[in-house]
Amino acid sequence: MVCKYVDLSRTITPGIGELLGHPPTTVNEFQTHASHGRSNAHLSYSIHCGTHVDCPYHFFPAGNTVDEIPLDSFIGNGVLVDLQGKVEEGEGISIGKIMENSHICDLNDQQLAQSIILINTGWGAAYETEYYYHRNPYLAEDSAKFFAEKKVKAVGLDFPPDQRGGSTVHRILLGSNVLIIENLINLHLLRDRKFVVMALPIKIFRQSGGPARVVACLSGEDNEC
Repeated sequence: MVCKYVDLSRTITPGIGELLGHPPTTVNEFQTHASHGRSNAHLSYSIHCGTHVDCPYHFFPAGNTVDEIPLDSFIGNGVLVDLQGKVEEGEGISIGKIMENSHICDLNDQQLAQSIILINTGWGAAYETEYYYHRNPYLAEDSAKFFAEKKVKAVGLDFPPDQRGGSTVHRILLGSNVLIIENLINLHLLRDRKFVVMALPIKIFRQSGGPARVVACLSGEDNEC
């Protein structure tokens, strides 16, 4: 079956991360076509900037690092929660609102355990502005606990998971080995579609996550690509 792919990843660009207090991203070309007959560059980049995957070691010293997690944990059946235009600045997104705007309630526990939940709010339009991390909607604690209890593979967002300065949602999800995929784009393109999510972070030795190319594979009447 031929699939259509939707890129859910932000482009890595110089400077991103500064608003978070991370070292700014730099890309320095040290070999050029003019001088070496080829191009090569040095990238300096915080692994928790841009589109990235958080792994348990991010908050738990005994948690799995990105290189230890099985590959199939990064790939799952996609479930879209479409909340664009339905959440306010600073709102904690409850599990009730999530249920009302998705088909999660139609899935059994086995299906949920094979799923990657993607939540679209439209807040990503504020990315790399001071508002993105200061006035953001966030996952309410009951939502995080639900996803942890159902053992979904991952939760992907176009907004920060926690309230400003908090880490409760990170700790609930990562403490249950539920991965977090942050800073997604193009989620509106997944409305009313069946899709598989592939969120593959760079395999970095003993690290708490990694930048990822996240892709949705749209298919016809089934999810197999």
